[in-house]
Amino acid sequence: MLWHRDFSMIYNQIAKGTMRFEGGQMPSFKQTLSRAEINAVIAYLMSLWSDETYHKWKNEINQTELEK
Repeated sequence: MLWHRDFSMIYNQIAKGTMRFEGGQMPSFKQTLSRAEINAVIAYLMSLWSDETYHKWKNEINQTELEK
């Protein structure tokens, strides 16, 4: 689930990939996608969230990121 991570963590997961866990690993997309394309992927994923989930993410999870 992405909603419990702040924006920079989501971005880095897509750009850098993830560590191997439970038999799987997300590959890095930094050589494949531009910054704008990664941001578009994040925007698309967020568009699938309910309003309640987005507001919780924005107000609780991502608050420190927005204050930077």
